[in-house]
Amino acid sequence: MRIRALMLMIIVLMLGDLIFRGVVPSFTEGKNDFTDPYVASWLWRHGTNPYDVQQATVAGKALTESPMRVVPIYPPTTYMLLAPLTLLSWHWANLVLASLETFAVCGMALCVVAISRHALWDDEAWVIAALVLAFASFHTSVHVANISVISTVLCALSVYLASRDKDLGAGVLLGLAACLKPHLGIWLFMFYLLRRKWRLVASGSLSGTLLLAAAFARIGLPASALLANYSVNLHHWFRPGGENDFSLANPLRFELANLQVVLDPVLGYDGAYAVAFGLAALGFGLWIYAVHRNPHCSTALALSSLLALSFLPVYHRVYDTGILTLALAWIFGSDHREWEHRQKQVKGIAFALFLLLLLPIQSVAIRAQSYLSPQAIHSWWWNFVLAPYTSWTLLGFSAVLLYALFISPERSDLATTPAFKAAAGG
Repeated sequence: MRIRALMLMIIVLMLGDLIFRGVVPSFTEGKNDFTDPYVASWLWRHGTNPYDVQQATVAGKALTESPMRVVPIYPPTTYMLLAPLTLLSWHWANLVLASLETFAVCGMALCVVAISRHALWDDEAWVIAALVLAFASFHTSVHVANISVISTVLCALSVYLASRDKDLGAGVLLGLAACLKPHLGIWLFMFYLLRRKWRLVASGSLSGTLLLAAAFARIGLPASALLANYSVNLHHWFRPGGENDFSLANPLRFELANLQVVLDPVLGYDGAYAVAFGLAALGFGLWIYAVHRNPHCSTALALSSLLALSFLPVYHRVYDTGILTLALAWIFGSDHREWEHRQKQVKGIAFALFLLLLLPIQSVAIRAQSYLSPQAIHSWWWNFVLAPYTSWTLLGFSAVLLYALFISPERSDLATTPAFKAAAGG
């Protein structure tokens, strides 16, 4: 009872933060992470090239009253899915998005509880819900109006439906998630492809293809013209010193989560790419071997391990780490009593690393940077050890989850699904 009371207090506090620091100020918000996709979606809805920077900047000033440059970079499917919000004025659209994101965080908590197979009245369910609602990246996403939380909850809903053998619905939701933010949804496609969930993969691929075709058809321009604009926009964001650049030239690089942020100060740009991709390739190879060796391992563990590895080699912002709350379904899963002492220790280490991801340490580091001396900002301990702590934590989290796959019991959280029981003759 005490645990539930404490978790209820945390849940109320976290919901209060989402509402009063995310939803309430959203109506009067100026430029934020939603500005670019809102403007580009408005252009898409009017059948105009959303990747034309000059046109987007002019439209952005008229629609959002922000004089800042608009450089769209999302895929056209994102703009098609967000287009209904452009029927509203900027301030109302911003308010609606913030409200949807707050509901999405709550939905994510319920999804992780459901995937863990705990009843809502279990103490573990309350702990999971409190931890999801307290996860720092979700709060950051809502505060800055980043759409990653919407894609994240769609992915979680897809995983939940797949665990109940509702592959058709799971595939459609996964297709929507991938069309909204491809670098999150694509890894779930890979996971279910390797799990031979053919109906899920087929329905997801079909829905994604149809959305992509409709998105391009609305613009009505040759693909070559769109690609030319898009490549220029891509260079703007990833050029040396750009906001998505992981090198020392970008003072905001600690908002990124990929491993190159850690490696660049030591190995340089090319070396960081090579080592990050090399470690990721090794990790993916070990992951495939472990899953093939134990095909009935926990789905939550196998999927969380793959997702954690996906952060190492390619661009990700800290907002995207919210997808890793799926690991709580394994850490607090209903099968925990079957684990031996060594295996429970691994869960404990994974949970400790998860707590490091949960805390808003990254935001504190970025804000603290403005108060540091030039010597401290350029020191090895700041650039290699302290500031990129998210990248280090993700590396450790990936390694621990991968090790857990190798020592996990040969049983599956799918063993309770109708399909599994039928196959087993139960």
